[in-house]
Amino acid sequence: MLVLLPDMRLDGGVTNYYRQLALDHRPDVEHFHVNHVSARGALRKIAFLLPNYLRYVRRAREFPCVHVNPSLNPKSFYRDAVYTALAHLIGRKVIVTFHGWSYDFERTLRRSHLRQAVLRWGYSAADAVIVLGDTFRARLLELGLPSDVPVHVETTIADDVGFDPKTIATRSLDEGPVNFLFLARAIREKGLFIGLEAFLGCRQLLPAVPMHFYVAGDGEDLAEAKSRYGHRDDVTFLGHVDDAERRKLLTRCHFLMFPTYHGEGLPCTLLEAMLYGLPVLTRPEGAIPEIVENGTHGLLTASRDPQVFAEFAAALIQKPETYRIISRRNLELAQSRFRTDVVRGRLLAIYREVLEESNTSST
Repeated sequence: MLVLLPDMRLDGGVTNYYRQLALDHRPDVEHFHVNHVSARGALRKIAFLLPNYLRYVRRAREFPCVHVNPSLNPKSFYRDAVYTALAHLIGRKVIVTFHGWSYDFERTLRRSHLRQAVLRWGYSAADAVIVLGDTFRARLLELGLPSDVPVHVETTIADDVGFDPKTIATRSLDEGPVNFLFLARAIREKGLFIGLEAFLGCRQLLPAVPMHFYVAGDGEDLAEAKSRYGHRDDVTFLGHVDDAERRKLLTRCHFLMFPTYHGEGLPCTLLEAMLYGLPVLTRPEGAIPEIVENGTHGLLTASRDPQVFAEFAAALIQKPETYRIISRRNLELAQSRFRTDVVRGRLLAIYREVLEESNTSST
């Protein structure tokens, strides 16, 4: 299998996903980069891309199947449509995984027959398509993906490096402050300010309970958040955190505050919080409602009112046994579905299915 993905020296959801899967450690899987870390600016990107298509065709001839990893956004949609079409041209099987999803770009596609034709030309002959939720399967079909293309619904990964489930068993709301965590890009659309206001609301509802709010992540709205809340001794802005610090935060905290209204796929931060037993307070964006059930795994609400989040958290803090039940339920779900080896196994099963069909059709 030849797996097409961004330069692994770049940060991003796709590269992080494949770093954790480590498929290139297998002798039968190889990575091929569709861009280059130094190719910045339109001219440099074009100068890299054109010869890279030729390099790709030569390399793809050595593999029976290629796996392309676009997002539904202008940057990768058109670029990877060419990679996919070239694979078909030389008679290779193709798997396509749509990772990110821009709803603005989806609306653009819906308004343009020409752009929908690109989708059909580049992606409709895929031998398998992978999406992060049933909602995205339905959207692709509405955009013109033929109904006979096999579509698999998969998940992202909860990073389980260094994870010890014993830390969940010892977590208690009775010892020390109740810690809230915002772990995402620090922008308002991810729910940063809703989360901060919800935390203040929870403090007002339970003034005798010590609490703390941690903001982990960089972003365009971090400076504004610091100017508004940075004077408080119960709010800490950590900026970007590395993997080790992220794991410490997930172990130390009690709630994930993620009231996003951003165009989400299936955020890894949500799955990782569940793996560490945190009830999640979130909104039904992307595939989130296909994973999080309101009252079962935390709070799932269409509201953007911080008081709704505050009242739910306050009520759960006052019911420690219910908190423990949700915590354990989230841990069990994440262990069974989102750990790295589980997700890797499901993806390799899709690879085998497509390759077996290839072998059958060639005999």
